[in-house]
Amino acid sequence: MTFRTIKECEDAINAILAIGQQPDPDWYNQLASLRAAAGIGGPMSPIYSHLKTKMDLNGNLWFSTDLQDCIEDTVQKLMNPTSKFSPKDPGLLLGKIQSGKTRAFVGIIGLMFDKNIDIAIVLTKGTKALAQQTKTRMEDEFSAFASRRVPGRPHVDVSDILNRRNGYSVRELNDKNIIICKKEKNNMAILNEIAHINGFDQKKILIVDDEADFASRNYKRSGGTQDLAAIATAIDNLVASLPDCYYLQVTATPYSLYLQPDGSLNLAGGGKAMPFKPRFTSLLPTYDGYIGGKQYFVDSKDSNSMYSHLFHNVREICRDAISRIDRRYINNVTTSPSLLELRQAVVGYFMATAIRRIQESNRQDYLSSCIVHVDIAKAKHQWEGQLIITLVEEWEKDIRNNNGVLPASLTTMFDDLFDDYSSSIIKGKTNGELPQTLAIPPKKDVQIEMASLFLSKDYRIEVINSDQDVPALLDKDGQLKLTHAVNIFVGGQILDRGITISNLLCFFYGRNPRALQQDTVLQHSRMYGNRSKADMAVTRFYTTFRLYSLIAEINELDEQLRQWLIKYSTTANFDPSMAVIFTDSQNLRPCSGGKIAMSDCIALRAGRRMVHAGFQTDSQTKIKNIITDIDNIITSLPNYMNQDKDGIFEVDVNVVIDLLKRVRSTYIYDRPIDGNEGLDWNVQEMIGAIQYSTTNTNGKMWMLHRINRNLSRIRQDGGFVDAPDDGRTDLAPARAKALDKPIIMFIKENGQKINGWRDAPFYWPVLVLQQNLSSAFYTSSQNAI
Repeated sequence: MTFRTIKECEDAINAILAIGQQPDPDWYNQLASLRAAAGIGGPMSPIYSHLKTKMDLNGNLWFSTDLQDCIEDTVQKLMNPTSKFSPKDPGLLLGKIQSGKTRAFVGIIGLMFDKNIDIAIVLTKGTKALAQQTKTRMEDEFSAFASRRVPGRPHVDVSDILNRRNGYSVRELNDKNIIICKKEKNNMAILNEIAHINGFDQKKILIVDDEADFASRNYKRSGGTQDLAAIATAIDNLVASLPDCYYLQVTATPYSLYLQPDGSLNLAGGGKAMPFKPRFTSLLPTYDGYIGGKQYFVDSKDSNSMYSHLFHNVREICRDAISRIDRRYINNVTTSPSLLELRQAVVGYFMATAIRRIQESNRQDYLSSCIVHVDIAKAKHQWEGQLIITLVEEWEKDIRNNNGVLPASLTTMFDDLFDDYSSSIIKGKTNGELPQTLAIPPKKDVQIEMASLFLSKDYRIEVINSDQDVPALLDKDGQLKLTHAVNIFVGGQILDRGITISNLLCFFYGRNPRALQQDTVLQHSRMYGNRSKADMAVTRFYTTFRLYSLIAEINELDEQLRQWLIKYSTTANFDPSMAVIFTDSQNLRPCSGGKIAMSDCIALRAGRRMVHAGFQTDSQTKIKNIITDIDNIITSLPNYMNQDKDGIFEVDVNVVIDLLKRVRSTYIYDRPIDGNEGLDWNVQEMIGAIQYSTTNTNGKMWMLHRINRNLSRIRQDGGFVDAPDDGRTDLAPARAKALDKPIIMFIKENGQKINGWRDAPFYWPVLVLQQNLSSAFYTSSQNAI
């Protein structure tokens, strides 16, 4: 069948979709050709063409060439689905945390308006702050189209659904409309009612589900049956009521979306849920100047990089003390050993602000920020805020009593931290991460500027923990407003998804559940985004070793997914979830159980090195025989005497698994003095990785055996040592050998007390996966539902 007009073709497609069938794929091709012939998306695209000409303050195009390609490719895929999918089946725009996702979907909305979409509904996370931020952003981006008085220019109206309770007039519906709706039960009810009353079923609709993994798809389970939660039901009802509808999911944390079932889902009572698994994924490119997990968890491992100074270890005892409401801490907040890292963070933040103000040509214009995110409970936030206020006020009093000069109680910390900042700046300049013109201010000038911040009370400590607090604190751009040189924000969940904070120089993070959720923790990472390199030289991330290690693992998981998509997304019939396998693990979950039926994962990629840190050994008396047995098993292996020049030989996988279980039995985590509570090694993760990576090796792998090592347990920065393998004599030959089979290194340490151990020899295994390995998310439990 051949169509003559766009409407004729669209009507035919919609008629077939309305009876639950799929139109001929050629119809979509004809529709695309008819639209192209009509100039839709080309020179006659006034909104998108205007957006493409916008520039930032530095004179760069608001939409880079890469971003334009992403926008146009996403719109093409949205509006021209393959025969397998309906236009209503969602597409996914996947970006990194704070990487410009809003900018991208602004472009998508503009281009789809030019392609005859009438209404764009933007669903935001269920907070007033993010809804207000999104509305402000939309009004600014489409300000050139806010007036009806410009001849030949379309009019775009932006409104919050709560301000549209009385619906739209016929004239208003002839305009282009952007509707902001917070994902909250009452707001969604108003949106569905207005859609019904105002005939949205006769309009072409684009739904942009911002933070689509949040609230949009939650399940409730009762009596063995499964149903959608209220907000998810409201979204499903809205989509079902709109015949001509396109659905775009937007997020940086897509794990629960990929784990949705294909097609519709049977619910309790015989109902069905709409498809929610993305039918395609568009990867949002990062912009120049983006700071993210690479800097915090990859570049930070390079001792020559300024990013090696980012992480500062917080002892568990300090995190617990901050979280514990105990009035005794108020009385000795400036001296309590348990609060040492909190004092270091606050002093360091004031100092970093002083350094940056001196470096800036107009220091009065430079305002900085700090986030303290330790707990969920509002009462804890008030307590933490009170602790910090008391600390700052006590220091201010000491400075006044010392004739405006930093007192002795601060100078020791100041000297240590100043050396740290100086080293960071030097490395940044040497390593090409900073401009050579960036100077290290004289120590005396920093002391004077820092004292001035206290004496002039140019600081603010703000507790933020409710919707009512945040909207009043937003500036005209929808970001948290900075009103002083020093701005410390104390809070919890409200300081996550979508909230943007400028000039963030300090992030003190201590959320400490036994099992972290990958999507939640990533969304807490407000330190990511468009950060200046000069700021990054003095930015510090304060958290516990356990949390830092887990967030590093989360970053690796996230990057693994991105690389998989880059590599395979162009493959025919690619299923974007084919590489995602989640089950149970001790410390890490991809998302809450209410979003999916499965959880918890680790990443397996070619060449990955897996090692555990933080353990302590049991006493020599208890483990001596186990270690002797391990010695005898290894040295009695059939190929032990056939080692190559690097000491590597082939071994049976089952032997390795047995040895790993024996090694695990020698580690302990129940002594408070060891500081490793909650760091228990789930040996099944390494065993599972071995089982996966030896699927096609006939049950064989490589082994390297080393003895007589004397490694310390604790690093100089207070974290746990995690590199028992020497990079030159152990890791290098291991990586060279691990081409088609993984290699396990069994490294025997002498475990001397002087190095923080218990004078008991022990084994420390390191696994390196082979180079020729198909990447995957692996799950460590056999008990997945």
